[in-house]
Amino acid sequence: MDHGSDAQALAKVGLLGALSFSCDMTSHGTPSDSDTTSGGTSGSDSGGTGGGNSGETSGDTSGGNSGVATTSITASGGGATASATTGGAGAAGDTGAAGDTGVAGDAGAAGAGPMPLTCESFSDEDPHDRCEPKLRALLMRGNESWAKPDVPLRDRLRTFEYDEAGRITSVGDGRNHAEHFLQRYSYDDHGRLVHFEDRCDGERVCTYELAYAEAGWLQTTNWDDIERITYREDGKVVERFYGSSGTSYFYRSDGQVDFEQSFHIDEGGVRTTNEPVYYEYGDDDLLDSDDDFEYRYVIEGGRVRVESRDHDYFPYDLVYDDLGHRAFMADHPDSEEYAWFIVAPGVELGFVYHRERFPIIFPESTFPYRPLALTPDDINDFSYQLETWSSYDIERRVRFSKEGLLEHLTCSMRARLGEFEDPSIVELDVVRCGNVTIESMDWASPHQYDQAIVYYYGCDDFVLPAPLPIF
Repeated sequence: MDHGSDAQALAKVGLLGALSFSCDMTSHGTPSDSDTTSGGTSGSDSGGTGGGNSGETSGDTSGGNSGVATTSITASGGGATASATTGGAGAAGDTGAAGDTGVAGDAGAAGAGPMPLTCESFSDEDPHDRCEPKLRALLMRGNESWAKPDVPLRDRLRTFEYDEAGRITSVGDGRNHAEHFLQRYSYDDHGRLVHFEDRCDGERVCTYELAYAEAGWLQTTNWDDIERITYREDGKVVERFYGSSGTSYFYRSDGQVDFEQSFHIDEGGVRTTNEPVYYEYGDDDLLDSDDDFEYRYVIEGGRVRVESRDHDYFPYDLVYDDLGHRAFMADHPDSEEYAWFIVAPGVELGFVYHRERFPIIFPESTFPYRPLALTPDDINDFSYQLETWSSYDIERRVRFSKEGLLEHLTCSMRARLGEFEDPSIVELDVVRCGNVTIESMDWASPHQYDQAIVYYYGCDDFVLPAPLPIF
C-alpha cells in the first residue's frame, strides 16, 4: 500500500508529515459574516449584495435598486458606508449624482450563504485571442486569518512572474518581487529547477538546492544544510538525513519498503547504525505491520476499500473510492476525532480542523497555486458507510462541464456517536470564464462559512483590474 506508515509514505514521496494544500471549515476565532464591495457599481443586483447598489458612474442619475435579504455585506460608495443589519430588505439606493459615484443604498438584512461569483462579475476579455495565457494573479476571500475581507488586499493577493521561457520565477504579494517575494525559482540550462526559496516563516527564507543524476532524475535535495534527502531513479527515498541523524530505506523487488535503518553521525563524522526495522506483509502484499503500527483492511471487489491503522495514539481510517483513489479520512489522534474528504492529492475539504490554504509541499509541488481541473477519471459519485469510533455516512456528488472538467462538487458527512449526530455539508464550484477561474466553497453546516478564490489569467501585458469585484 502507498499509505502503510509515515515512514513508508516518506520513502515513496520523500516527505514526512507534509502539509496539505487544502480548505477547512474550522476557524481560528469567530467566522466573518461580512464581505466588502467597492462603490460605483451599476444599479443592478450583481454580486448578490444585500443593500441597494450605487448609481452608475457614467452620468446616470437613476437610483440603485432596493436591497434584498441576502448575505450581510458592507457596501461603500460615494464616500458613504452602509453596514448590514438584521431585518427586512434594504431600501433603494439614493440617486447618484451625474458623473459621480452613486451613494450607497441601505444594507439588506443579514442572510445565509456566500455572495455568488459569476463570469458577469469580471471583464469578458479572453486572453486566448492574443496569447497562451498564464496565471498572473490570485485573490482569496475566506475565513483564514490572512484572507478575511478586512485584511489588507496585499495580504490576500498572490502575483506571479515568469521568464522568457515561460517558467515561473517568483510569487509575490503585488509589490516588487525583487524585494518582496514569497517564493523564487531558478533553473539550469536543461530547464530543471535547481534552486528554490520559500518565505517559510514570516521574514525567514528557507532555501532548497536540487541536484540531478547524469541521467536527469532528481538525486538530492538539500534544505538549508539541515535536511538532505537522497532519491533513487524511480523517485523513492534512499536516505533522509536531518541534523546529525537519519534513516536509510531498503526496498523489495515490488517497490515496497523491506526495512529501514536509522543512523547517527557524531562530530567526528563517525556513522553509527541501529538495528533494522522490518516491514511485514501478508500474502496479499498489503502491509500488516512495521515497528510502530499495525494495519487492517476491508477488501471489496478485489481492491482495498478501507485501510485502518491501529495505534493507541495515532490511529486512522482511510476510505478509497470506486476509482481506487483516497476519498475520505477519519483521524483519531490522542482520543480526538477529525474527518475530511480528500478531493485530489494535496486538496482536502476538512470538517473539523484548520489546514493552511497554500503551503509548499517540497519537492513534489513547489507551485500549489492552481485551480482544480479534475476529470471523471479523477473523481466520481461515491458513497460509503464507515464504522469506526464513530459511524460516518459519507457521500460525494459531482457534476462536470461540457469540456469534461469538474464544475460542482457536494460532499456530505453524517457522523454518529451513540445518539449524537453531526451532519456536515460542503459544496465546491469551479467556474471558468475567459480570463478568470472562480473557485468557491460553501460550508452549509454545521457552520455558515464560505471561501472564494479568483485566478486571473492573462498575457505578458496583464494588469490586475481595479477595483476588484466583490473583494
